[in-house]
Amino acid sequence: MHSPTQTATSVTRQFRPLRSIWLQPGETISRIAHENPGYLLFVLPIVAGFWLFPADVLFDDFTETSYGLLLQSLLSFSPLFELIAVFIGAWLVRLTGRWLGGKGDIESLQVVFAWSNVPVCVMAVLSTLCIALLMLVGIEPDETPSWGENERFLVIGLVLVGVQVALSVWSLVIFFYGIAAVQGFSLARAVANGVLAWLIPALTLLALATTLQFNDYVHW
Repeated sequence: MHSPTQTATSVTRQFRPLRSIWLQPGETISRIAHENPGYLLFVLPIVAGFWLFPADVLFDDFTETSYGLLLQSLLSFSPLFELIAVFIGAWLVRLTGRWLGGKGDIESLQVVFAWSNVPVCVMAVLSTLCIALLMLVGIEPDETPSWGENERFLVIGLVLVGVQVALSVWSLVIFFYGIAAVQGFSLARAVANGVLAWLIPALTLLALATTLQFNDYVHW
């Protein structure tokens, strides 16, 4: 017969959030937020920040992005942007969620943002493997591949783009289910919460751009 301590330890070991997040996003995020909201909070968005890795290979000049690609990505602002988005995004979702009757706290919403990045992290890993695969199929650093001229490059590119689209969609699914779980919302209200939060910076930037354009016109 197992003691309560042994049983609790067994249950904890059986909880594998990196696996369960794919098919049980709401339950997984709720448990992480309750038990350990800081778990992988910084790691996931930083890794996800490298998802643009394959875009440089597939759509840019390969001469400039082969050997220097890793350094280029490390020096970019994408990982930092993803990390900042976790904290600013959580604040915006909490703000707009209150308008809709949400009850989630800021730490739980940070968990939502961080863990919805899991598919994007997979995308970043796949993109790194793509670079290695491009080398293996014979694309050299001094070449500039063309979609129409290199059939192998075309196939790899199309497969990777398809995987990227699927993982991006699933990242959104996890995000909205996470909001629903944390805020106590239906899925429809969670989507409204996320859209409202996104509209605030979008409309702010639009207003700023319009103002600057108008000022330039008046000055002219």
